[in-house]
Amino acid sequence: MHLDAGEALPTTAGDVVRRGEDLGRWVTLVRLGWDQLTGAQQWMCEHVLGIHLASDDEKPKPRTSQADKWAMNYRAAKQFYEREGHLRVPREHIETIVGEDQEERDHKLEISGAGPRR
Repeated sequence: MHLDAGEALPTTAGDVVRRGEDLGRWVTLVRLGWDQLTGAQQWMCEHVLGIHLASDDEKPKPRTSQADKWAMNYRAAKQFYEREGHLRVPREHIETIVGEDQEERDHKLEISGAGPRR
């Protein structure tokens, strides 16, 4: 109905709502979930609606798994210990570590159970 009215498909969520359906959000979800569509659905989206697969820059970063979070915390704690000789980490300490992708990143070092209980 929106296209038949001569309107362009929105690309941002919240731009156009028709009959309670957020068209911009739907277009975004289709573009990001392109691989879950069948070949016929991809063809229809591309050739009938003018919707294309989202580029790599538009896709959200994958979530960090618990194992990856633990490994980063371990790497940060090990680096802190090697430099400071202890694990009495200040509450809001940020440790700069080099990830497996060789990129530097800041990591909030969290040591649980460190120090005496009060």
